[in-house]
Amino acid sequence: MATEITIIENMSAEAVERLKNILAPLMFGAAWKILDLALEFALNRKGLKADKSRGTEWSINAKKEHAAQGAGYFQVLTSDPQIWAAIGALYANTAEHRHCLIHRTAIIDSNSRALSGKDKLHNKVLKPLELDQQKAIARIALLVAEGIVGGGISPRNGDHLRYFLDQVGSHTNQPSFGVTRQSAPTEILTVLKIIDDQYVVDVGAAAQEAAIASPGVLHFNMVFDIPDGSGRHLKANLEEIPTGQTVVNLDALPPWLSFI
Repeated sequence: MATEITIIENMSAEAVERLKNILAPLMFGAAWKILDLALEFALNRKGLKADKSRGTEWSINAKKEHAAQGAGYFQVLTSDPQIWAAIGALYANTAEHRHCLIHRTAIIDSNSRALSGKDKLHNKVLKPLELDQQKAIARIALLVAEGIVGGGISPRNGDHLRYFLDQVGSHTNQPSFGVTRQSAPTEILTVLKIIDDQYVVDVGAAAQEAAIASPGVLHFNMVFDIPDGSGRHLKANLEEIPTGQTVVNLDALPPWLSFI
């Protein structure tokens, strides 16, 4: 008779956080590569040409030069050129950190977990990427990738992206977006109105009440009960709902509204 032994190890939240901290430099390296691909995509969409000496292949130095100037078809991600300029500056100003991590010797502070190294050209010690900044860059890369794949970043994720870009402002040297907090959304429960036998979304009053009741919250999730006895619900991000009254056809929902 065969015997199967299974070992299950449960890690505490503290242990998981320690592991994240240890792996943060690798997360940064992967995130930087995502930004590299995003930048190259935007440069190609803009019709900019790669280095002639390398054929159709872009060199990192050429991409750094364009990134520092905020070049590229930033509309693949956002309509805000300041966001793209900050992303480009982040890419250009952390390239040496990435090179130290991948090709040379990176310096990881054993206490703070800050990442540094030496500039190859001038042999100067790089400004450290603090642990929280490494994690912020990972979040930035995720938001950029999701935004490009989705045909443009959503307003809510745009706010989150501005927040994380502000966290790495010492490396972008760009003006602050002034997003001082990344708040978890608060849920607002309400009921679809019925006007002239039609379902209507009207969140004006609920939005005002929520803003007064929760002044520190940036984003709200709306949950609508459908008053037809079915027990069904709809959800939407408050900031994406049109102002005023909007007639809703349950058989053809607008893109900002979906069933739960």
